[in-house]
Amino acid sequence: MGRTRFRTIWISDTHLGTRGGCQARALLDFLEAHECDYLYLVGDIIDFWRLGRAPHWPQLHSDVIRTVLSKTRAGTVVTLAAAASYASPTGASPPTSRAGSSAR
Repeated sequence: MGRTRFRTIWISDTHLGTRGGCQARALLDFLEAHECDYLYLVGDIIDFWRLGRAPHWPQLHSDVIRTVLSKTRAGTVVTLAAAASYASPTGASPPTSRAGSSAR
């Protein structure tokens, strides 16, 4: 069975780096089964707050990140819109970052 192709896919609040709340296997299966031109990762993709308090990073979480990176190499434009919880000590949120073959 081939991959399903979409122009745009939005993924929100995956909470990589946590126990229980993260469904990394389902996310990886989804990413491997779908292709897109634009991939938007919104919110707590990696839960740095919990990761800092109780580190949990199994191989499966790395596999998700590697799959996203391989999509950028294949031409998908990946945009990360970080959650408010990524705020710096000064209270400022980091800028939205973009990775991929073309940026607008």
